[in-house]
Amino acid sequence: MSLSKEQLSEEIVQMRLAVIKEYMLKGILPIDDLLMSLNCIPVDCDTLDKCKCRGTSCGEPTAHFQIP
Repeated sequence: MSLSKEQLSEEIVQMRLAVIKEYMLKGILPIDDLLMSLNCIPVDCDTLDKCKCRGTSCGEPTAHFQIP
């Protein structure tokens, strides 16, 4: 069986995520070590009129940021 580079890359990512999840559930890898601060990203509080959400929060101001 031969895999394309894209398939191999996806397999590696999936295996990595599975190992991280397993270690996290066993307490070997603390969840705090998996979190990263994203500084210098402007966050505003606005309605999410552009989103296609179906919940009741669409009309309420919500903290969010937009990735350029």
